[in-house]
Amino acid sequence: MLKKIIAVGLLATAFSMSANATLIVDSSVGKYEVSTITGTFEDNSALLMSQVWWGNEALAAEFAGLVADAFGLPNGRGIAAPYFLLCDDDCLFGDPPGFPLQGLMIVDIGEDSPGAGSFGIESPIESFTWAVATAVPEPATLGLLAAGLLGLGFVRKSKRQPV
Repeated sequence: MLKKIIAVGLLATAFSMSANATLIVDSSVGKYEVSTITGTFEDNSALLMSQVWWGNEALAAEFAGLVADAFGLPNGRGIAAPYFLLCDDDCLFGDPPGFPLQGLMIVDIGEDSPGAGSFGIESPIESFTWAVATAVPEPATLGLLAAGLLGLGFVRKSKRQPV
C-alpha cells in the first residue's frame, strides 16, 4: 500500500512539473498562484470570467503590475505580457453583449522597464495567452485539513483493532 502511495505521489509531482510555470503573488485580496493559459476567449470563457480581477480594473492593474513580464511577452508579437482580462459596463451591456472585451497587460516598449497597457478584443476566436489565478490556501486552512486527515486515520485504526 505504501508503495502505491509513493508511486502516485511521484507521478503527481512529475505531472505538476510539466505544467506551466506559476508565480505566487501577495495582492491586496490575498495570496494567489498566477499562471497562464493559451487559447481563445470562446474556449476559456468560464475560467477567464471567474478570475478575481474580472470587473475590477484596479485589481487587474494590481495583478498585472505584480506579475509584470515574469511569464515573458507572449502576446502582440513579443511585446505584451499575458492578458489580464476584465469586463466593464460596455463589455457587459454592449451590442452584442460581451464584445469588445477589455483588459490590462504589461507592455515592453523597449525602455529599461515595461509599462502598463490596455487592450480590446473584438473576436472571441482569437488566440492569446491569458493570466489566470487561484487562491493559495492560508496556513490555518492547511492545518485544519491535516487535523481532519489525522482524525480519519485514528478512526480507521481504532476500527481495525479488536475489542
